Parts: sequence; structure tokens; C-alpha cells
Amino acid sequence: MTDDSQQQPDKLEKSLGDQATGADVSRAEQELSLGDQATSGDALSSLSDLGSGLGEAMDADLPLIDLAARYQIEGELGQGGMGAVLLATDRQLKRKVAIKRILGSLTQSKTALQRFVTEAQSIAALNHFNIVQVYEFGRDAEGPLLVLEFVEGGSLLEKLKKGKLEVEEAVDITCQLCDALGKAHGAGIIHRDIKPANILLTEDGQPKLTDFGLARQDMTDHGQTQAGAVLGTIDFMSPEQRRDATATDARSDLWSLAATLYQMITGSSPKVIRLDQLPENLASVIGKMLEENPDKRYASAEEFKAELRKGLATVATTISADLVAGVCPACSATNELSRKFCRGCGDPLEVRCLSCDQEMPVWESFCGACGCSQQKERERIRQKLLDMIETSLTFSREHDYEQAFSQMRRVQEDLHTFTEDIRQQAAKQIELMTAQQIEQHRLRDQLVELASDRQQNYDYAAAVQLFEKIPAPLRTDNNIATQLLAVQSSRREIATLERAIRDRLKNKQLDKLWVSVKRWLELKPNDPQVQKLMKQLLQHQQRNRLQKLKRGIAAKLTVAEKFKLIKDYLALYPNEEEAKQLHEDIRRQAMSDHLDSEQAEKKRRRLILGGIGGMIVLIIILIISNNL
Repeated sequence: MTDDSQQQPDKLEKSLGDQATGADVSRAEQELSLGDQATSGDALSSLSDLGSGLGEAMDADLPLIDLAARYQIEGELGQGGMGAVLLATDRQLKRKVAIKRILGSLTQSKTALQRFVTEAQSIAALNHFNIVQVYEFGRDAEGPLLVLEFVEGGSLLEKLKKGKLEVEEAVDITCQLCDALGKAHGAGIIHRDIKPANILLTEDGQPKLTDFGLARQDMTDHGQTQAGAVLGTIDFMSPEQRRDATATDARSDLWSLAATLYQMITGSSPKVIRLDQLPENLASVIGKMLEENPDKRYASAEEFKAELRKGLATVATTISADLVAGVCPACSATNELSRKFCRGCGDPLEVRCLSCDQEMPVWESFCGACGCSQQKERERIRQKLLDMIETSLTFSREHDYEQAFSQMRRVQEDLHTFTEDIRQQAAKQIELMTAQQIEQHRLRDQLVELASDRQQNYDYAAAVQLFEKIPAPLRTDNNIATQLLAVQSSRREIATLERAIRDRLKNKQLDKLWVSVKRWLELKPNDPQVQKLMKQLLQHQQRNRLQKLKRGIAAKLTVAEKFKLIKDYLALYPNEEEAKQLHEDIRRQAMSDHLDSEQAEKKRRRLILGGIGGMIVLIIILIISNNL
């Protein structure tokens, strides 16, 4: 292997995740052999893209975050070659967070920003207990930032500085990381920088994978890595990754994880691998994962984990084939063949056959009643229990904790003496799953709170994304499934309304457009564009009604009918000046018509009265004439 001193990249090429998120990360150069080497880069070693404006353009596309309003900054957790990690408290949710940001002129670097975006997108696409969660991604006046889950226990790197780990603890950490990588690889995401510095530990020792800044989508790299480029940390890079970062796949990540496990168990850097330093029952498993040819390695994280579990669970389950009849296997005392209990220690000298349940001497390898091999039956029982543990872990990865705990309890109910180690393993897994369940419920409640806030602000798309990040088995509580259905329905209706509004605007179907816009504002009353459109529609309706009024007034209608039209209009638009003037004109016309009518009536009455008076005079004349 090439000496790593020749491979050390420029400081600008260090990954922003060399430090643990949420750890005290001061470092010294002499400690680099423990897995804290700088992360090699491809294009960051060149300053040609600084000041090009491309970084600023990408930055401008990020959502704006009012950092001071949302978070109380409490101090700096550490700095790397690319950026800094700050400790802060979320004022709204009252939780600690780690805020990651790019430093100085690198905010203008296209490559630096692309890595930053890659990390945000990669972590956001995953929801797993053993992967650090991303809460928010955006920018403020100083540049882009990433708000991450705060992990208080420091990094695996810091833990290894104190010495190697117990084999059981190292394997347990690795198996949990296999779960995390299985989730990432299933989503098509390759990490490409697995090392102790990028593995954080909670206070109770559970690992969380971080720093996806060098991650890439399987089958595509978004143009981030050039062929022949070297990405990662030298001692923990797979052979193919050292040659060409574009050639990496899931097996490369697993090589790096196996190298990390090697260091956990031996306390030595994986720069030189010596399998004789590993426990015999694990050497072949780790050795296979460290093969130079990827095709000779385990193909998946699940397979690697299963083999590690089998290796760890390998114990002496056989009974010596040359065990002397009558000799107690517990204390070696010699007994008569007729005795049922040992004269030396009192242990039973008869056991039940593991297959047919008939009594048989403890020193016999095969049952005299059914001929069953007790060794093979022990192996079958142990494998069955190991399979149940794996099934339980599968349920746990899917967040179906009820089924997961049920499987583990079934393992613990086994009472065979030769399965005690497996029962202890199940008990340990129950502890881990309980902690995971508590953490997942905490994350679920936080997501519900954030989603509800987005829903109240009528941002249905963001609310749906947050609700959908909650695993399906965890949506059964607190009416989460009902809330999700409601916001999904609102989001679909908004999408339908958007298409309808566009079509109706294009086709000038204003009556139908009014209905769609009105419903949109019922769903999103704070939408400024649609509010503007509604105002324009109201103005259009106002003009149409005014024109109708004018036509009605100009038509041969009675004054009363015209007066009713203008009165109805002013009830809708009381401040319309033109309508007010029309109202006044009609009022004057009505008054004028009323005066003319009164004068005509008076004239008519005078005429009538005049006619009556004349007739009376004539009648009087006739009466007088007749009397004479």
C-alpha cells in the first residue's frame, strides 16, 4: 500500500464530518492513525470555482432560515477543513441540535455546496435510528446550513482513543451499522466515507452514521466525481475506491465497515490487516468482507450482519464423543449406570431427547428411542432461535416493535442450557430495541408537531412530506394516519385546483374560475398570487354588474325597477362612485317624474271640478226654468 503521508489531501479537501456531530472535537495530527485522516476530495483542491458565482446561485435556491429566531446558539462543537458544527437549542421544540455550515469562501464553491446539498438530500431520504437525522436545510445571511440531530456521546473515534472494544460490543455496533447501511443501500445511496470519525455514539453507546457529504446515488453521481478521482479516507477505503471513486458500490461501504470493525476489535489501524489478531470465530467472516475482489465479499449488509451474528454465537455445543458412560459431564465423578443423579454434584444423569422427549443418559450422543443426533438437534434449535432474532430485527428495522418484541420474548422463553448465550443476546437486543422505540416515538412526535405547524400554515406539501417520514407502523397512534389522509387530500385538491385555474384562465371561463379560486383560498387563504387573482375577478364582476346596471337603466324600465337595480348594486359595492352618481340621477328623475305627476293630477282635478261645477249650474238653471 502507498504510504498515506503521500496521499494526505490539502486541508480544503477535508470532509465536514471528520468531527463528531455533537462531540468535543479538538484533534492532534499524531492521532490520525485512529481513523481521523482527512477525507480526500476530487475538485475541492482547486480554487478555480471560487468566486465564480455558481455557489451563490445555488445558495439563492435554498430556503431562508431565520437562525437567530429559531435557534439559540450555545457554542461551537468543532471545525473541519470545509466548515464548522455549532451546538444550538431549538426554541420551539426545546431540543438540542447540531448546526453544520460551510465556512468562508467555500460558500461560493460549487463543489463544496454540492457536497453540502448531497449530505442534506441523502440523510433526508433516510429514516433510521442508526442514521443521524436531518431536521432542516437552508441558508441565512452567512450561507447554507444544515440542522442535524445532536448526538451527545461523541464519536467512535474518540472512544477508540481510549482502547479497543470488547468483541461483543464491537460486533453489536457493526450489526447496527449494517442495518443503517442496508437502509441507505436500499435507497440507492452509497456513503463512501465509513470510518470511526463518522460514527457517532449516543450516551448509551448506540451508533449513528453521519457525514454523507461524499455520498452518491447508485448508478449516478450527479457529475460530482470524475473518473479516477479518489474519495474517502485512505486507511478505510476499499481497494477499488482507492483506484477510482466512481467504481464504488454497496460492497465498498461494507469493506470500510469491516475495516472499522477490525480496528474496534484489535485497536490497530486497518492500514495493515492481520487476521490472526482477530478471534478465531470472526476472522473468516471479517476476512471475507476485506477481500480485495468485491465479488468474493458478502454481497449485502444483511448477509454480513447475519454471518457476524453466527460467528459471535459460535460456542462449544458439542458433547465429547469419547465421554465415558457413567461419568458426570459436570464434575467428572463416576456413577453406576443405574443412577439418575450424580453422586458427586447431584446433577441429573438423564436428560430428555431433544426430538422425541424420551429419557436418555446424559453421556449418549444419539437417542436410544428415536435415534436422533443430539448435536444436530442442538444446532437446529440454536439456528431456529438465531433466525427468530433476525426476524425480530427485521421487524425492528421496519419499526413494527410489537412483532419485534414478540419474537425476542419467544427466544427468551427457551430454557435449554445450551442456548443461554442466545437468550443473553436477545436480552441485549430488547434493550436496544426499547431505546430505539423510545427514540423513534420522540422523533415521530417532533415530526407530527412540525407537520401540524405546516398544515396550520396551509403548506400541505411540506406537511405530507413530514408525515410520510413517520414509518407506517408508528402512524397508528395519535390519529396520525387520519391527519396524513387529510393533508394528502388537501394537497391533491390543491393540485387539481391549480390545473383547473390555469385551464380556466386560459379559456376565459370566468364563472368556473371564480368557483376554483374561492375554494383555493378556503384551503390556502394566505396565498398572495391567488389573492391577487381573486381581487381581479371581483373587479371584473364589479365592472360586469355596473354595465348591466347601465343597460338596465337605459332600457325601458320603470323608475321603481331602475331604482331597485341601483339599490341592489350599491348593497354589493357601496363605495362605487359611478353607481352613486347613477343612484342620484335616478333619484332626481324619480323626483321630477313625481312632480310632473302631481301637477298633471292637479290639472286633471281642476278640469273635473270645473266640469262638475258647470253641470251643477246647468241643473240649477233647468230647475228654475221649470218652476217659472
